[in-house]
Amino acid sequence: MRDIRYVLFVIGIVFLVRCAHAGDATPRPRTIIADPAVAKVLSQLPENHIAKLPDAEVVGDFNDIARKYGLDKTGPGVRNYCLKMPWAEDRQRALFCGGNHGVPHGLNDVWEYDLPGNTWILLWAPDDFTRKSWGRWEDAVMKDGVLQSKRGAPVQAAHSWDQLTYDPDLRCLLWLTSWNISGLLPPDVAAEWQRNNRHPVSLWAYSPSQNQWEPLGLDQSPKRAGNASLLCYIPDLEGTIYYGKTDFKTFLWRRETGKWSLIADKPAPDAGVPSEMISCYDSGRKLVIAISTHKEKGGGTHHFDPVRKEWSRAIAWGEEAMPLAQDMNAVMGYDPESRKCILFANQDGSFGFWSYDPGARSWKKLRPQGEMPPDSPRTKYNGYFDAARQVFVLFKNGEREVWVYRPE
Repeated sequence: MRDIRYVLFVIGIVFLVRCAHAGDATPRPRTIIADPAVAKVLSQLPENHIAKLPDAEVVGDFNDIARKYGLDKTGPGVRNYCLKMPWAEDRQRALFCGGNHGVPHGLNDVWEYDLPGNTWILLWAPDDFTRKSWGRWEDAVMKDGVLQSKRGAPVQAAHSWDQLTYDPDLRCLLWLTSWNISGLLPPDVAAEWQRNNRHPVSLWAYSPSQNQWEPLGLDQSPKRAGNASLLCYIPDLEGTIYYGKTDFKTFLWRRETGKWSLIADKPAPDAGVPSEMISCYDSGRKLVIAISTHKEKGGGTHHFDPVRKEWSRAIAWGEEAMPLAQDMNAVMGYDPESRKCILFANQDGSFGFWSYDPGARSWKKLRPQGEMPPDSPRTKYNGYFDAARQVFVLFKNGEREVWVYRPE
């Protein structure tokens, strides 16, 4: 009888523990001890000042492929056309991923950066696949009609461009991996891909709390995602929009349906936002702000109104009207306090910080006081706006050098 009571007692404890965990839906990021030096800088940093932090620390569960490229020493490192870092409010951190342009690697690893601890954290260790020239993956497999790695992650480790966003309801990073590598796959995999592919628009979700990937939007139009497109989560639409140069149409993916739907079939005026755009979401005015400075028809600063579901051009392209900035050399985030977009451009004639006022439809060159990063066209920078600490965080693209800027 005593043994039976003991068993029932243990079962009860296990049940309560499981219920407690089931009721706690908040992801628990890896604990990082706050750095007093960073806290001091953040507490004393005045408006319109910039300061350099000590080099960031690097932690994570590194596998052999990560160590092969020294990621355990450098962090993610420089990645071509991979500058955007979506802010995860529930984690109070920014996320980073993206593939290089063939050299020195093309990895599908995922990172996050913790500002109080000044630490890069490897979340998803890269798949141990062999990437040969221009994207041949020897371990690519077809599962349920989706081309993926054996661990169930994207194998098209494309540039991220502006094709990253964070869904706070799913608590997932969304990545539109638009490279099509089917022609470079092993013959048997390529043949199966041609027969059974269900993922024409390769939208993937990565869950930091579960450390796993999931393909989204299967069997859906648009037929194919264009490179250097826009991806942005819209709270009022409870989903993520995609807008690309392939057809200049705007599609919405919603978690309730798991499908893409066409919500705006008209482009922005004058042929729409060109490729290689960068964007951010103005949560105050509820607008997507997108810019591209390609000197082609349609360049400029554009707004997308999710309620009216239409694009408008706020400023036509011109060096006298706005900074020279595109996804290979600029990053942008939204500051909810000033209700302005903060942009860092690394291009001759536009180097430095800028602010954009969507209400006034005007750009302003900012002149921070303090230690600015080096002005060199060979140096790339990425970053994000840290809404919890009211600073723009800037890195030498994916590396350990870090600056923080507090806007006016």
